[in-house]
Amino acid sequence: MARESTQALTREGLRVTAAVLAALFLLSCALNLGAKLGPLAFSPPSQSIGEFEVVIGLVLLLAATLSRLYVYTGAFLLATIGIVEGLLSSVVHGQARELHETMIPFLIVGWLLLAVEGRSSYRDGGQSALQRRQRLVTALQFFVGALVTLGGAAFASGGTYPVGTAIGLVHLVVGLTGLAGGYAIYRREPWARMFIIAINLVTIVWSVTAETLAEVYAYLPPGINDALIGTVVAVIASSVIIVLVRESS
Repeated sequence: MARESTQALTREGLRVTAAVLAALFLLSCALNLGAKLGPLAFSPPSQSIGEFEVVIGLVLLLAATLSRLYVYTGAFLLATIGIVEGLLSSVVHGQARELHETMIPFLIVGWLLLAVEGRSSYRDGGQSALQRRQRLVTALQFFVGALVTLGGAAFASGGTYPVGTAIGLVHLVVGLTGLAGGYAIYRREPWARMFIIAINLVTIVWSVTAETLAEVYAYLPPGINDALIGTVVAVIASSVIIVLVRESS
């Protein structure tokens, strides 16, 4: 009875934490899109960051609604990238930086609660090792797909026309295909394993290629070049997915 009560509190804590983080990201998004809420106003606002933040906020709301471990994992990974990129970006300062710093303790609490809930589920023995690995792969795949999709959208809208825009559109297609791969592995399609390996190989190769072109030929304007962080994370996550999928065969 005590364990069930603790699990219920942990799940409720996860839901509340995800909802608060979603509200903070959506608030930051509104301010980055030029909104002024009393004394709150970003100077200067950043539309590209705002577009990234609205997706993170919606994913966090989805996680709070569905309340599933693998959805929380993907959402908190995206939130982590958003906060880190925001704090390292040269265009995020003043109230924008303070708002990102406010997100940090909620993110830490979220990861801690997620670890507790994950450990509790593992101890209950309700899932086999193969099922847990599949859920981890699903969460990581949705995360990588969303990250690359967001990067592609930002690249396409902010990149130098026409080459930068074209690179961004290809990046966007790779990300959307990655999201389709996440759905396939979630549905346990028989072809999902080979598809996941293939799309993650493409993600690694294309992410490195696009980032190299952006850095060498300056296809991205100043302020978006911190996309390097997202590229590194996407490459690492895709590599982990490939290893996990191959080991589960």
